[in-house]
Amino acid sequence: MNNQESEQNIRPVIVSIILVVAATIGLMNQTLLNIALPYITLDLGITPNMAQWLTTGFVLAIGVTTPIVAFLIARFSTRKLFITTMIILLAGTTLASFSSGFIVLMAGRLMQGISVGIIMIIAQTVIAVIFPVKKRGMVLGMIGIATGLGVGLAPVIAGWILSNFQWSILLIIFIPIILLVIIAAIKYFPNLEELQRTSKIDILSIVLSSLGFGAIVYGFSMVGASGWNSNEVIFGLIIGVISIGLFVRKQLVMTIPLLDLRLFKNITFTLSTVICMVVMIAMLGAQLLLPFYLIDVRGFTSLASGIVFLPGAIVMAIMAPIGGRLFDRYGARWLAVIGLTTLIVTSLMFTNLSITTSLIWIAIVYAMMMLINSLVLMPVLTAGLNQLSTEKIAQGTSINNTLRQVAAAVGSGILITIMTGSTKSGEASSSIDGMLHGLHMAFIAVAGIGAIALVLSFFLKSANPKKDLREENISPGE
Repeated sequence: MNNQESEQNIRPVIVSIILVVAATIGLMNQTLLNIALPYITLDLGITPNMAQWLTTGFVLAIGVTTPIVAFLIARFSTRKLFITTMIILLAGTTLASFSSGFIVLMAGRLMQGISVGIIMIIAQTVIAVIFPVKKRGMVLGMIGIATGLGVGLAPVIAGWILSNFQWSILLIIFIPIILLVIIAAIKYFPNLEELQRTSKIDILSIVLSSLGFGAIVYGFSMVGASGWNSNEVIFGLIIGVISIGLFVRKQLVMTIPLLDLRLFKNITFTLSTVICMVVMIAMLGAQLLLPFYLIDVRGFTSLASGIVFLPGAIVMAIMAPIGGRLFDRYGARWLAVIGLTTLIVTSLMFTNLSITTSLIWIAIVYAMMMLINSLVLMPVLTAGLNQLSTEKIAQGTSINNTLRQVAAAVGSGILITIMTGSTKSGEASSSIDGMLHGLHMAFIAVAGIGAIALVLSFFLKSANPKKDLREENISPGE
């Protein structure tokens, strides 16, 4: 498809809206059911450990799917792939909504996780292709709206629904919205032929990637529930490390790899990916740790705790396109420096949490912390993708998203370990004081992780982002 045909056939604004809505649905499904786990446990007569698999399995499905999305985009038309993925999301959501037992509900959640892993990469890839470089930061920033709404509004919506309706309503409300997205996609979603390449299915690469990344995500996800000495964690990490090692070795010798790891020869793309991983750990750290404080230390309800996160969601939604515009004009370096400095300061502010800390103060500090999504995550991701040729964008997006999923699982395991370990070892006069000590140490770790990303951000290019390698006919990593 040449540029003229692209301009005539593609409606970028409508396509962007479809993608943002789809991404928002996906991310909300990832977090919405977490608060409902106690209700599901009672309703289905299952143990808390079984119920936890509804969350772990969802994340695991994303981790297994993400590495192969670039291959799917190369093999199938973007239009058919997106519509098929939305149909899978619809089927999974419907199955989970009307399930009467754990197995059916689990199957629905796995289908949701698989579709969300594909949707997020399609969204970033399509936007990066249909918009020119000078507008790409702003439009990719719109995906940040999905992140803000998906992560921030989910606890509030879930808390209100659970206070008035059955937990299944959390899923049912998305069915008509998914149907509308499918109808709109059938009419407006484009085929991007320049992303399609005839490639051979390498079964061994798919098996190694699925086993490796899946086992790593599973192992670290189980740390909080089972501890580092559990068989689930130990065997998960051993299998994951061995499989990923074999996978990396195979990809480096393949002519057409499943994941083109040679892209890491490009310094800007490598820095971008590492910074995004670190930011993911830090951002999810606050969302993981604060509920322990609000619910376990202060005794607030899930709804009240969710409301504390609402200003952060609003900030993320408002600032996402603004951060994109700033990137289009000034580049990623100084946005990252400002955002990561804010992350470090706000993390250290949370090391002073006490049993009398104002909820308004917590909400304000958290909202400030969430600036890293709009000032760092999407601009830095875009800076990395701008270094790749058009046919490599799907590969770059898959690599970035895969490693961010791994970073999220690893970071969660580490922060939970720091919190619980510090709680047990802290010389505290009461269990509340011990929990606070653990939380303080974990937020110090978040600040330290942010400092690593801050140092790396100074090495990002500060050149005008309107000029990229594709405009100079250079294809890095080849």
